[in-house]
Amino acid sequence: MGDEIQDYKRLALPRPKAAEGTVKGLVLRIDSFGNLVTNFRQEDLPADLQNGGGLKLQIGNHQITRLVDTFARGNPGEPVAFMGSSGYLEIAVNKANASRTLGIGRGTPVVLSEK
Repeated sequence: MGDEIQDYKRLALPRPKAAEGTVKGLVLRIDSFGNLVTNFRQEDLPADLQNGGGLKLQIGNHQITRLVDTFARGNPGEPVAFMGSSGYLEIAVNKANASRTLGIGRGTPVVLSEK
């Protein structure tokens, strides 16, 4: 299927950055279900959050305060955060399209702060 490429370039995804007691990231993409895939990985999250601490995530005009193990744990219409199968923090709305429901698109800033 053509010549083998030897000089490919690996693209670096933007990493979240710590600033003034917060960590600032962004929405990388929207998956086929309408979930918002951020650039936060597990290691970018504060240790207390990984151990059941409170979440305070600001995205657009919306605040997400629940980290769940699967989006189905959210109440219908409730925006929640969860670690997706790709290894990135995702924002979903149970039984809805998060992108449309929240009016959020690719590139939207996401700010994680301590509760």
